[in-house]
Amino acid sequence: MCMMKTKIFLTLGFASITGMLKVRMQTTLQITSWHLVNQRLATCLCQQNLF
Repeated sequence: MCMMKTKIFLTLGFASITGMLKVRMQTTLQITSWHLVNQRLATCLCQQNLF
């Protein structure tokens, strides 16, 4: 019985950690993609202003 509780606890802990990592990864990807889009827009605007 004690082993089962420990196993369940570890599984839940692992699931929550991986969930947090997934969310963090997604957030990082979103920020990175937005940064790239903004850079691209800025580059386009600069080129239009130059030419």
